[in-house]
Amino acid sequence: MLRKATEAGLYKIIREAHPHWNDEASRIIVKNNVEQFDESLDDLISTYAETGMITFFQHGEFSIFDIIMIRDNCSFYDAVELIDAYIKDEVDGKLRIIE
Repeated sequence: MLRKATEAGLYKIIREAHPHWNDEASRIIVKNNVEQFDESLDDLISTYAETGMITFFQHGEFSIFDIIMIRDNCSFYDAVELIDAYIKDEVDGKLRIIE
């Protein structure tokens, strides 16, 4: 669960990454993400929401920068979703990252 990253900040990140998503759907996703994202991502997400800067974050063999570079047209939000999946299950998460 995220504590430092705000719903407003995460909403801004999602809308930046996916402006075509419905507003209501974006708000539901924000609420789910705040409750479900791994707490180790809190500083990464809150810093990006406040400054627009991506700070270094690595778990296992992947950093947030690795994921953005590996995946074609990968937004910061999409990379966070992928690294969160990798934190929770390294095998499934790695498959999602490299697919």
